[in-house]
Amino acid sequence: MPPRKQRKKDRPLDAVAEIAADPILRVGQGLLFLKLALVVFVFDPNAADAFSLPKSAVGHLVTALVVVCLGSLLVRHGRAFLLWSPIHLAVAALFISFVVATLLAIDQTVALFGTWRRYLGLTQLADVVVLYVSTVHLFRTALDRSRLLTVVLAMAVPVCIYAFLQRFGIDVVKYKQGLPRPIAMFGQPDLLGAFAAIAAVTAFATAIWCWPALRPIARLGVLLVTLGCFFVELFTGVRAGALGILAGWVVLLIMLSVDRHSDRRRTLALAAIVGVAIGLGVAFSAVGPRLAPTTLASDPAVRERLEIWDTAWRLVQARPLLGLGPDNFANGYPSFRAEESQLLAAGQLQNSTHSWVFYYATSAGLLGLGAFMVFAALVIHAGVQLAQRGTAEAFALAPAAAYLGQGFVGINDLSLDWTLWLAAGVLAGATSQSLPVDPRKRRTAPHRYTLFGAAAALLIVLLFGLQGATQRIGGSRDLGLAQANIDAGTGSAAVPLARAALAADTRRPELWANYGAALSSAGDGAAAVRAFLEAARLDPTYPPHWRNLAIVLGELGNTTGAYAAVQRASAADPWDPEALDLFARLALARGQPELSAAKGALAVRLDPNNLAAYDAPVLANLSLSRFDEAERLLTEAFARGDTPALRFREAQLYAATGRRDLALRDLDLVLAAQPNNAEARALKQLLQGQ
Repeated sequence: MPPRKQRKKDRPLDAVAEIAADPILRVGQGLLFLKLALVVFVFDPNAADAFSLPKSAVGHLVTALVVVCLGSLLVRHGRAFLLWSPIHLAVAALFISFVVATLLAIDQTVALFGTWRRYLGLTQLADVVVLYVSTVHLFRTALDRSRLLTVVLAMAVPVCIYAFLQRFGIDVVKYKQGLPRPIAMFGQPDLLGAFAAIAAVTAFATAIWCWPALRPIARLGVLLVTLGCFFVELFTGVRAGALGILAGWVVLLIMLSVDRHSDRRRTLALAAIVGVAIGLGVAFSAVGPRLAPTTLASDPAVRERLEIWDTAWRLVQARPLLGLGPDNFANGYPSFRAEESQLLAAGQLQNSTHSWVFYYATSAGLLGLGAFMVFAALVIHAGVQLAQRGTAEAFALAPAAAYLGQGFVGINDLSLDWTLWLAAGVLAGATSQSLPVDPRKRRTAPHRYTLFGAAAALLIVLLFGLQGATQRIGGSRDLGLAQANIDAGTGSAAVPLARAALAADTRRPELWANYGAALSSAGDGAAAVRAFLEAARLDPTYPPHWRNLAIVLGELGNTTGAYAAVQRASAADPWDPEALDLFARLALARGQPELSAAKGALAVRLDPNNLAAYDAPVLANLSLSRFDEAERLLTEAFARGDTPALRFREAQLYAATGRRDLALRDLDLVLAAQPNNAEARALKQLLQGQ
């Protein structure tokens, strides 16, 4: 009797061919292409946060869809779908350190979702980890990875075109303050310059490393992308980008020198010559003077960067093991910053460490930084291994090095960080191994119902994800309109918009503060107090929340509450001149002239151009009969400007020190400017009576 014919679904299948032919894998690849494009291109000019929030919202949505694809492929193919690389261990260690750091964070909301306008918390790390895992498992062949490279280089083309248009004053978006330097779709010249540097290195490494395998049209394309991105980096004037280009070029030379399978001597010489030409181009561009030693020694931006790193280091020393919590640097910075930070960048509270070293150190402590450095070392090792074999995927080591080079002194951002994780995924995938599968277990084709299940899951995630992303972006638009109305003085129109923005995310103290500002502008002080109290409760480390609360309470006549709030503001940031000025005024009103004089003197030292801040310390010193100090402060103030309030204080000083004629002269000036100034008129009558 002949054997029964085996059914198709029961036939043993080749796992590699089966996975490669799976339609879910192709869907996952397409989604990953879409994610990269959205994270680079998406921005919303009508939103309060025009760049980071839209990129975060749509990026996380697509990431959720990619996770569904990965899970479906794992269910359909089991252990055969998984690939192993030692880099996975470092990625897992880094993620675990972030999870533990989140549990112990200063602000757990920030630790989960990131600082306002940055969004680099635990969720964003999970996002790039998914990017890494999906790059390894969805792009399993050299052909797949070449397609990925093509998409990435193609993405650089519209970025360059838009940057060139902005460079020559052509833009479809109108910015309030204009654009001294192009920002393209990134929101900052620094980010655009860094992206252009990484893209230029990627294209150049592809041209040098893969030249024999490229078609003529591909060769022309990568050369044009290299030149376009290089010129974008030059006219942004970003120094960090120049460091990225240098790091990528050095690594490319190392790759060429260690290749054991090809004679790369001519290519190495060509790369060296081109590198020297690039260096000369940088030297004679706008970037060159900014890299001169004399400029670096005197540049306020460099001093500001050093101050940020000093503050970050002191924060790490305070919490060395697991840091402050993911992206919690903004929470720790105000109370730890030095006085010099206010003098270098008045009114700026930093939210970025301006270095991946301190980002990981403050986010997850020395454990997190150590895990990241092991991750980077393993990525470099994988790239060198591939370079020794002459493998095409070794090119990915160059952009990884460029990211690390520019990021050593540059801003990390979700529109930029993906470049490292994508390069790491390419290198890990090219050096990975399949997990062993028990040969005794017969493999069969996956059931069709898993395909329908995957489609249903994708649809459900898409619907819920779209709702969440739309809500976040819509809330940001409402916030932008509310802020515009507040600035225009139409608080009544701002209140419903601020309330709608708050409804999108009640966990954000910034939204509560904006709601409070709208209510205050509309004249509802009591409700504004409640809103500012909630903002301060959610984030007690941010001084403006307490300062705003103190101002509104003072306007309502609650000086005791205002004094308590301004004390919290000054404790949260000892170098905030606005809070110090308010502190000095309230202390004087409470009969504490000694404290008022001290706080007021510090306020004018930190912001000497704010003429109104001289009032409280001058009056406090007059009440303490410290006439020399009062006169010194007035002399310093008059060197910067002249106001009726200052003239009146000077008249009081002259009257107290017996200089009647000078006092009357100042009072005449005050009354000429303010005829209804009752205090000045009363003092003049008193002096004339004498």
